[in-house]
Amino acid sequence: MSNSRHSVFFPIPVLIIAAFLLCFFKAGAQELRRRTVIDSVVVEGRKVTQEDLQKEIIASSTENIEFWYSCKSDTGEITSNVLFRVKIRDGGAENVSTQNPPKVFKLSQGRYRIGIQAHQPAHWKTDYTTIIVKIDDKQAAKIREEQRRRDSIAQAAALPAEETIENIFSDTLQTQNQTSQNTYLLGIIIAIAVLVIPAIVFVKRKTIFSPRKNIPEKAMAQQSYEDLLSENGALKAELAALRGQFEALQSRGEEIQRQNKELEEKVEKISSKKNELEELQAQKDDLFAMIIHDIKNPASLI
Repeated sequence: MSNSRHSVFFPIPVLIIAAFLLCFFKAGAQELRRRTVIDSVVVEGRKVTQEDLQKEIIASSTENIEFWYSCKSDTGEITSNVLFRVKIRDGGAENVSTQNPPKVFKLSQGRYRIGIQAHQPAHWKTDYTTIIVKIDDKQAAKIREEQRRRDSIAQAAALPAEETIENIFSDTLQTQNQTSQNTYLLGIIIAIAVLVIPAIVFVKRKTIFSPRKNIPEKAMAQQSYEDLLSENGALKAELAALRGQFEALQSRGEEIQRQNKELEEKVEKISSKKNELEELQAQKDDLFAMIIHDIKNPASLI
């Protein structure tokens, strides 16, 4: 009787331990399933495709880049007590800030690696979801031009067939009228040239080959020499004026370089101060989040 009782109650502790391990591993699996998702990226009103998100985003230094992101798990979106950490890396420099969506950037020329991480202070955090952003004004201008061309083609394809044919017919008529007008103007110009050019040639030849009886050859040579001297003096004066302008521009350029150097030093100081303030802001946000969490869950302090 005693052996049968032990055989009945023996599996109960084993089942309890197995249930505890199952709950533990399930909670750990749920912990690993939290992830940061970038829902969309909008560049100056233009939504970036998923294909570009997988490669890199190209924008110009004058465009605003808007990021929308969230934290999700297998059960859905997580919204309670979630903070987002945004890290921007440009070569060796790194900038970290805490910002809930949306996050709007306006960056200078360069290539940036932007990472977004969801976290709940002192509890859990996800891996960084990274996107590459390239700021190139020329390449962005080409992309905008290509997009405008595609939009115009799509609008033309959406027009009714009758309206398209009518537009083509009217464009053809306008082209024919313009061609006939250009041909008429070209004929008038040719006629004027045929009449005027021979008259100009005749007058020039008469002027060149007419004998100069009133001016002796010696006087002509003296006059030419004096004209050359005056032209030489004028050229020297212009050269001196140009040299003075060049020296003034050179000194102005040196002054601008010195001012640029001072401005760069000031910008570096401001950037370092900004980074320090952003680090302090991130620490403040984490501290406030921990305090808010401890206030909401006072039982965890006991």
